[in-house]
Amino acid sequence: MRHDDIQAQFGARAAAIGTYMATHGVDHSVSGTLMQRFLKVYGRVLEFLAAHRCAAAGLCTANLALAAIGFLEPMLFGHVIQGLSDSSPSSAILLAWAGLGLLSILASIATSLLADRLAHRLRLHVMGLAYAHVLRLPPACYARYPNGGLM
Repeated sequence: MRHDDIQAQFGARAAAIGTYMATHGVDHSVSGTLMQRFLKVYGRVLEFLAAHRCAAAGLCTANLALAAIGFLEPMLFGHVIQGLSDSSPSSAILLAWAGLGLLSILASIATSLLADRLAHRLRLHVMGLAYAHVLRLPPACYARYPNGGLM
């Protein structure tokens, strides 16, 4: 499919969605507001991640490795099966397949470990910021919420 064909299909679909939204009473300002709120929240999350660039970059790298392995492993498995049907698979293909399986296991471990540690670190940081904010509130605010609902 050519680039022009893809653009034409995308334009037609976008026009159809716009027509649907107009005929069914979907307010564009509401969807725009939702998108702005989403982008604001996403921006805040990225601000919290800025202090942990190395961990976030390691997490992204491990996830990209897992995605690449997901594509490569079936291809190598096909070569192993092809080698079995011909005569015997070469030892290089078998070693590559075993190495890729080991790399898959290591990338999965790295992804889960880094994600868990980063999530806990950020959770503690955000909880500390929320607690500090509650402590800075004026006493009149505590009169409205006497049962600790602010925490």
